Amino acid sequence: MVMLEGKSSTTTSIPSWKRLQIHLASGAIAGGSTAVLFHPWDRALYTSVKHDRPFLDRANFTTPYRGLTQAVIQRTLSNGLYFFMQKEIKGAIYCALPHTVSNRDSVAQFSTGLLAGSFCGILTNPVSAAKYHSWGSHCSFSKSTQIMWKQGGYKPFIIGMRATVIRDGLYGCIYELARTLLSNLELFNSLSFEPAPIQFICNLLAAAGATVLSSPINYARIKQFSTPLGEVELGVVKTLVALCHESKSETKSVFGHAHFFYQRLKIGSGTTRAALGMAVGQGFSDVVNQYLNPHRNGPQK
Repeated sequence: MVMLEGKSSTTTSIPSWKRLQIHLASGAIAGGSTAVLFHPWDRALYTSVKHDRPFLDRANFTTPYRGLTQAVIQRTLSNGLYFFMQKEIKGAIYCALPHTVSNRDSVAQFSTGLLAGSFCGILTNPVSAAKYHSWGSHCSFSKSTQIMWKQGGYKPFIIGMRATVIRDGLYGCIYELARTLLSNLELFNSLSFEPAPIQFICNLLAAAGATVLSSPINYARIKQFSTPLGEVELGVVKTLVALCHESKSETKSVFGHAHFFYQRLKIGSGTTRAALGMAVGQGFSDVVNQYLNPHRNGPQK
């Protein structure tokens, strides 16, 4: 069986402060690395949603590294915090849950993803708001923050907050729960591969599923971030209702509706990016964590 982080692995002879440092370092390295690798993809996704054009449109890839600095900051914070809290919260939950609790592993993984995802969404939303403003206004990150503060004080920095928390919490609990269930499947346990490739596949599939299921919330979130300063952002429900009405006005067939949502929600390009980014980030985090912590037993997940 592919073992999960925090499920059976233990830390010996390592003080709490040292463990915290290791988890912070592994999360930060994972977040920063994936930010640099996938930044052009992220920017293209944003501009394609904002301007309602195909992802592979050449216009989406002009100035692909605009906003890289704030993206690295935001991804280092969001991914770094997520992977840090993933390990810390998971360990605390496993210690708190009695062994007699039914489906203990699933409860721990679900709770970990929900708490870590929601908390990261709250902390990183202001940076995300400034990043998207920078992309849309062609200003630097510092200039965008100045403009946002001058025009609305703190309010522009909490645009999209509820959508971000809902998306990240939903994504986190689905991802953690799905990779737990996948790792326990007989199909993966019967494969004669090294643990690392199997773990990567489980993380990739789990992240892909979480991305698809949370993609409607992510669409509403991006729409909120692209709302001009001074205008009232549409709520998540109203945004999705408007999207459904648009679909009905453009096509009547089931296939047509499916194709419409596939394009608008960026299921192909968005799912692939999020799944790869999460799986690669998880791999970076676990490898660095294991390297810095030689006393950790068992394979990482």
